[in-house]
Amino acid sequence: VVRELIRELDSGNERWVSYGENDSVSAAVTDILSKRKGRIAQKLRYELNSVVSMVRDDLDKNIPDELVSANDEDGESFGHHVLHTRISPAYEKRIVKSQIKEATTFLSKPAIPFSLVLEKEKEAIKERVEHASNRLNEPKADWVLFNGFNVSNTSAEDARAFHVHFKEPCIVVYRCQEEASTETTDEIQVNVPPDVISTRSLTDNTRSNFASNQKLSALPGERDLVAFDAEFVSVQEEVSTLTESGSKLTIQETRHAMARISVVSCTTKSVVFDDFVLPLEEVVDYLTRFSGIVERDLNPKESEQHLISTRAAYLKLRCLVERGCVFVGHGLDRDFWTANLMVPPNQIIDTVEIYHKPAQRFISLRFLANYVLKRDMQQEVHDSLEDATAAFDLYETAVKLKEQGEFDKMLDSLYEYGARVDWKLGIE
Repeated sequence: VVRELIRELDSGNERWVSYGENDSVSAAVTDILSKRKGRIAQKLRYELNSVVSMVRDDLDKNIPDELVSANDEDGESFGHHVLHTRISPAYEKRIVKSQIKEATTFLSKPAIPFSLVLEKEKEAIKERVEHASNRLNEPKADWVLFNGFNVSNTSAEDARAFHVHFKEPCIVVYRCQEEASTETTDEIQVNVPPDVISTRSLTDNTRSNFASNQKLSALPGERDLVAFDAEFVSVQEEVSTLTESGSKLTIQETRHAMARISVVSCTTKSVVFDDFVLPLEEVVDYLTRFSGIVERDLNPKESEQHLISTRAAYLKLRCLVERGCVFVGHGLDRDFWTANLMVPPNQIIDTVEIYHKPAQRFISLRFLANYVLKRDMQQEVHDSLEDATAAFDLYETAVKLKEQGEFDKMLDSLYEYGARVDWKLGIE
């Protein structure tokens, strides 16, 4: 039996109407369906395309009881979301074409000194192009699982596994097969327009102090070097416990979000932008000691900084990548990973890699600035503009020493000095 609440439009009165087994839908609905029946031209078939599920972390036996109790005060389950999605043959073919085109273009360009491109990496890219070319001949539908930053192949059976007790489906998406069959395999080029560089503050709707440097004619372009640095805040704290053997078991990793991005043109020495970024999630730790950011900086009602959205920050960086800019910085791999931005290796110059000897420790930016540049960077907090500029100065110094044949000797002296002073900051 189906019960339906009927609301009369004229009087506003409401009444419940019950339908038996032979009357599963109301007469009004039946009448509409009967009128449409003669106009239906075809039957459409749908196939499962994506599933968003919540994985129940509270059912994980490795999570200590006190953590479960702390997150279960309201009697509700807790966990994290994962996405199962189907990659169609047409989509795969389009993406593979794009990858081959980008890789071929990348291999044809001359290398920039100290960019993260080695000869062995070029050979590896050539092999990947060959492998991708073979995939074009045999495109097939694959299921992919997105679990945080982990992406892995999976199966349709796993996506449809609604019976398991630790996974609860939240959104199930079906796609019309007729629509999928007409999907284009041609490359779709979507470029970020350069006007995204110029933004208004979320606080007072004013332009940045560096707006004059953000005109199209002033923006850096193909193979132009830009010094880049970012600061981050924590939006998820680490949760760990000790196992019976005494080893540490990490249950929930620390997660960071962009909170400030700074870009300086290495050609003109002018600041392209220096923006504070409002995270999408609640901040649990501003990491002020390392980031220099305080709560007020990211408060849209109180901030005195040029505050922008996370989306605006991403588009700015993406625009510079698409324009072919080469990013110079220190520890850029982590920065771009946290920003969820893929930058080709020939557009990255990382001083953490330049000033590094195989099988030796990596050296901090402050220590390098003190030793190589003789510059005092012992302030209490980081400043991303200063860090970006220091990274570029270190790059220029490395290029000059390399041209003079003195770089390797300097690097040996750097490691000897660091070991002698136990890698403590200071200028002799």
